[in-house]
Amino acid sequence: MNLFQLLIIGFLFITFYRLIKKVRDRQVSQGLFLIWFVLWLAVGVLVIFPSLMSRMAELSGIGRGVDLAIYIAIIILLYTQFKLYHRLEEQDKRISHLVRKIAINNAQKNANPSRDNPA
Repeated sequence: MNLFQLLIIGFLFITFYRLIKKVRDRQVSQGLFLIWFVLWLAVGVLVIFPSLMSRMAELSGIGRGVDLAIYIAIIILLYTQFKLYHRLEEQDKRISHLVRKIAINNAQKNANPSRDNPA
């Protein structure tokens, strides 16, 4: 085992520890935990057995294992970017709706000040 593999395995142990801690503190759902756990476990297996990635690349018609890893990473990053953009758009709509409601409520209060201060 080389230094890179040892460093990645150490990183994975730290990542697993933090992930388990977040689940216990209820900062991450169990479903999301399972996705991340499987992803990082796959990374660990592929780091320990790099020939598996080369074999998977060969089976998929891609020349090298590194190329397959890069393609997969790009696909994951693009999908994540799409999800983040969609969530940001939805959040922007909710904030705009909330601001409109607050503005309408404030305008109604200012139009009828006697409601707030009964004499």
